[in-house]
Amino acid sequence: GDGETKDEEGTVAREHGGHWDCCCSDGCCRCWVPPDPEKYEYSYSRAASLAESMLDHRGQHVMTFSVDDSEGAKKRSRLSCIAAAGGGFYQQWHEDHLPDYELVIKWLEFLRKKTQAHGQEWTSAYIDLTGSGLIASLCEAVYVNEGHPETEEFLGVAMSSLSLEQIEKLLLNDVWGTAYAFMVDVEGEALVHPRLTPPSHLAANPIFPDIESLETYRGEPAAFVAEVRTKMVNQIAGTAKMTARQLRPRGGVLDGVMLVEDEVEYFWAPVPNSQYVVGYSLATPDDVHYRVPLEPVAHWAPTVHLTNYLHKLLDYKTLGDDLSRDDASIMQAAFAALDVREDGIFNGISYNGIWVTGAKSVITLAERSLCAPEKFTQYDLDDVLMPTAHEHLNELRDDPSRPGSCDDGAFLVDRAFADVELTLAVEEPWIARDMSGPSRSSFAITGLGTASGVFRFWPGYQLYRGFDPTVRPWYYAATANKESLAISTPYVAAAGEGIYVTISATIFEGAPSCEDSAALGHDGGCACADGSDCESGVCRIAGGASAATCTSARVEAVAM
Repeated sequence: GDGETKDEEGTVAREHGGHWDCCCSDGCCRCWVPPDPEKYEYSYSRAASLAESMLDHRGQHVMTFSVDDSEGAKKRSRLSCIAAAGGGFYQQWHEDHLPDYELVIKWLEFLRKKTQAHGQEWTSAYIDLTGSGLIASLCEAVYVNEGHPETEEFLGVAMSSLSLEQIEKLLLNDVWGTAYAFMVDVEGEALVHPRLTPPSHLAANPIFPDIESLETYRGEPAAFVAEVRTKMVNQIAGTAKMTARQLRPRGGVLDGVMLVEDEVEYFWAPVPNSQYVVGYSLATPDDVHYRVPLEPVAHWAPTVHLTNYLHKLLDYKTLGDDLSRDDASIMQAAFAALDVREDGIFNGISYNGIWVTGAKSVITLAERSLCAPEKFTQYDLDDVLMPTAHEHLNELRDDPSRPGSCDDGAFLVDRAFADVELTLAVEEPWIARDMSGPSRSSFAITGLGTASGVFRFWPGYQLYRGFDPTVRPWYYAATANKESLAISTPYVAAAGEGIYVTISATIFEGAPSCEDSAALGHDGGCACADGSDCESGVCRIAGGASAATCTSARVEAVAM
């Protein structure tokens, strides 16, 4: 129409009252249209479309900001529109925002110098001013008429940020056996490590210990410092084998630590265009010849008549009450079968007002139990986690079309799926036990935590999001005292329902025969007189056996 222009992408720019309106499918907003299209090779619609795509397809919110008033109100309106399309917000920084203003100015100048060579650079970890915690950003300079020296103009810096918490989930959840990943910077500081405080807890006090303090004991092995750390800080990729000496938790905070020696092999490589190096530690030969439990056959007799329930009892109720859901009837039936005690009392024991069920056992899933661990929290907040896991573990568990691996599109990792089904076989023996009498009636919970992060327990009640049994005091205590029952020091229960003392014991990887184990360099299943004859340090008489044999070295689960 009159007074309107349209670019090649269909965006309408309309002159109106001394400013321009940019009109897209979702409405109009004030914007700035460059007067000379040959000088500026970008448009509002391209930026807004990219921002909207980042939000819709990658879940990344787009934020825009400016640091002075030189561009005027029109450009500020344009930046605000781009941020709105990307589900973010626009922030104008000016001198009244001291001291943050000075920090932003210095930060932009630093990024400009780092990226002005037309390359991409990762920043070091820093505390995000908008409250996202510790983050690292991938930055790239943005130019007008890039590649044309006569007219090229530095426009700004585009960056995409990842929180260290996201990086931690990607690294620490993709592990097997005793293998684990870690990340250090060029100063040798450990940013991500399984024995390091999670990044989500570090924002208020970001202290990163040297990787040497986590991977050695009193400077030993010296080879780690000379071969691994030295090459890491110089960003040289490599591998190295050695006998590692590390301090690991013996149980709760009152139980102290123990010195552990393992034959390990380190692998590491720098992240391109960054200050970071990612490494893996593999215990040899355990993690090289690592085996995982197989999922039971379809319609497995011990569990075919049983149902898996998650610990989120309240969710079964609220989702079942939402009649607009397709699975409302399934949620209602599940809640009825659980026979929830809303007064929080079962078998004469009070669970501090928490809903509890004694009719069924329940399970929790750790973040690494999911094929997409980085989406665990969002799935849970969006009421996707519980109903999807319930469906896969029940309605679809014997369906031959259900994806069997993460690569095929599965929801749960195959190891976790197998552990859920295998542990379900203990539900009926648990419930059938005689829990009367002064000694047994005082037991508040019986559970089984697996190395995959699955925890089955009875009676059931809700624990916190992402509960991981492998980091609980009773799990540490059992793995530190493999040859006998472990008794923990008193600790606060995970749901705050009381002060507990836990008796726990290890469950080892199966060893079908001495010959099979010997082929892999182990002695599991071989005859023994006592623990000193075994690599694991444990000599036991397995169920149905007539003589004692060595257990496998690897702990698959802990019963408590």
